[in-house]
Amino acid sequence: RGCRTIRLVRDRERRRLDLIIRKMTASFGVLKNDTLELSEGLNIVYAPNESGKSTLCGFIKAMLYGIESSAREKGGIKPDKVRFAPWSGAPMAGTMAIEHDSKLLTLSRQGKESAPLRDFSANFTGTSNAVRNIDPLAVGETLLGVSRDVFERTAYNGQGKMAVGGSPELEKRISAIVQTGEEKSSVSEAEERLKAAIRKR
Repeated sequence: RGCRTIRLVRDRERRRLDLIIRKMTASFGVLKNDTLELSEGLNIVYAPNESGKSTLCGFIKAMLYGIESSAREKGGIKPDKVRFAPWSGAPMAGTMAIEHDSKLLTLSRQGKESAPLRDFSANFTGTSNAVRNIDPLAVGETLLGVSRDVFERTAYNGQGKMAVGGSPELEKRISAIVQTGEEKSSVSEAEERLKAAIRKR
């Protein structure tokens, strides 16, 4: 037995919602069109081994960042397209109902074996109205403001492994927070722009 923790976070100070996952339905790994509804706060998923806890975490990452169809096995670790291929033999597919910036949205992904979860759509929940400001090629970046690399090294804790090693983008974000208190305000970048402007003059 084991458990996985999924935390839904609300930024109360700025009174702005970043991303809250409300409901997921997935054909992904052991999951056979299974649905999980989450409530606000801390959600603990407690179930026997091989019942889909880690698979749900992998599904969240796949819905936000897709599946790299060109990835190959490295060091005995299978790529996500193989690890999470549905046991039922059906193609990977899923939906995720979220709250983002006070709007209820439903993200959907489907595809085929050679391009799992490649086809993406986003609608306002309960309607057929498409959300136009989400880039299908950069869903996670659009909704969370971070790349896959930063997400994997901060918010995502995969089964038995965590990304370790240098990440220039993450180092830049941490440095910006230390120097300015703002994640996207980089002192070094501002200094470089000033130097370039002085050189140009």
